[in-house]
Amino acid sequence: PRLHSGEESFDKVLMESGMHQAFSILMVSTLASLALNFVTIHVAKSRGWLSGVDFRRKKRRRVPLLGGVPSYLAVGMAGYVFHLSDLKIVLLAGLPLILTGAVDDVRELKAKQKLAGQLLAVALWFYVIPSESLLLSKLGVWEPLAIGISAFWMLGIINALNMIDGMDSEAAGFSMIVCGFFVLLFGLSGPGLSSLAVMGGCMGFLFFNWPPARIYLGDSGSTFLGFFLAAMGATLPIPLVTPAWHFLLVPLFLLALPEMDALLSIARRIRSRTSLMKGDHDHVHHKLMKLGFKVPQALAVLFIATAYCGLTALILRHLDEPLMVLGVIALSMTGLLVVLGSVYLMEYKQARQVSSYSQTLIAQNLPIKNNVILDAESFRSVVYDLMPYYKELQQRGIVRVQEFIQDFSEFIKCHHPNGQLKMIGAYSIIVVESPKSKSISVRDAIIADFYQLVASHRVQKNDNGDPWGVSFYSDDQRGQQFMKKFGFEVGSQKATENTQQLDSTGTDS
Repeated sequence: PRLHSGEESFDKVLMESGMHQAFSILMVSTLASLALNFVTIHVAKSRGWLSGVDFRRKKRRRVPLLGGVPSYLAVGMAGYVFHLSDLKIVLLAGLPLILTGAVDDVRELKAKQKLAGQLLAVALWFYVIPSESLLLSKLGVWEPLAIGISAFWMLGIINALNMIDGMDSEAAGFSMIVCGFFVLLFGLSGPGLSSLAVMGGCMGFLFFNWPPARIYLGDSGSTFLGFFLAAMGATLPIPLVTPAWHFLLVPLFLLALPEMDALLSIARRIRSRTSLMKGDHDHVHHKLMKLGFKVPQALAVLFIATAYCGLTALILRHLDEPLMVLGVIALSMTGLLVVLGSVYLMEYKQARQVSSYSQTLIAQNLPIKNNVILDAESFRSVVYDLMPYYKELQQRGIVRVQEFIQDFSEFIKCHHPNGQLKMIGAYSIIVVESPKSKSISVRDAIIADFYQLVASHRVQKNDNGDPWGVSFYSDDQRGQQFMKKFGFEVGSQKATENTQQLDSTGTDS
């Protein structure tokens, strides 16, 4: 009995000692982050290291960058003081991300240069850690394949977290919540204490990043946080003796928000034929803002969804019954799809509310025709789908929509003075003309001036290639595709008929 009592007392001492250490790590990291971010704000202002104003950053107020650097240093201080070897490995491997990100915050780098820093960081991490610590290796995956899949996923998470860093407190708040779940998953082991240190770094930074933000993470902070979260997710422990493949879903659910947003962004950019490496202004947080959510409200929705996914991950980690696993997955996926579907549905309904008014405005300002004559052997057409821009303008009121339509009508008169105009749906304008010249300079002028138009109204969606919603066609450039898409007969009739009439039943572009 005495021995048993002594063992219980010893375990209690260990527990209290571990909790005291965990609290100390959290406090040191938080306080260091507060102090270092405060200093960085003043240094960045004095040096002019401030955010730019472009199509993604609509704020007129310029904010200091480089918030990732002091947060990284604060986490490093906690790792050094408390001798956290797991954290030191991640900090060392993540140094290329901090350096390239800091340079990008001060002097913008090319996408390939930033990717090189990411590849170096991931390679360093895999060089240092034992491959058997990978979750995939624990599940019996062939070692080279486990490394390859894990590295690809880590690169994806690094960039995905960078994508959601588009609203005050989103990336840091999301990382703080996920780090809390990592503490629950790892316990007070090395990775769990490392997660506490990063959690503290995020807490100190959020004091200055809560809306309205006084400092931004920048690429240095968002990419390092993505790297840390991916590294923790790739090395999660398996609680059972018999490996179960559904454990792979634990890190996937924990990081579901950036994963989902990244996949939607890739699909959107492929559909719009823009570079996958270029940013846009149509992420999930942007959609919430367009629906009228204030920043704190949008953050509440995203953070609740993150906590919901984290709880799902915790439950999955402790399940081994196949039917229970499937039930939890089905329930969680249904909940996420309902939330995401609701956002898209509300956005769609909101767009429909201004569709009739839009048609009236366009008809008043542009010479719209019911029938358009097309010479199938010689034509040029430009399709302007204004839907992406209306989605944002309608949030600013009818006056802003009207101003945009008036400027757009002047743009059409300038570039297509002899064009025939047809309206498809509520937002798409087809311009058909028989040009005397089809030189590339004409197309370049249209693109340049359309970019200038949408930039002046602060609704620019991309900054490379063709603007979103603008498509070019001609008899020798996707001519048959155009004729099929908008109701023309193609094939034998093209050889026998010189003109064809656009059917009024065409579809939205």
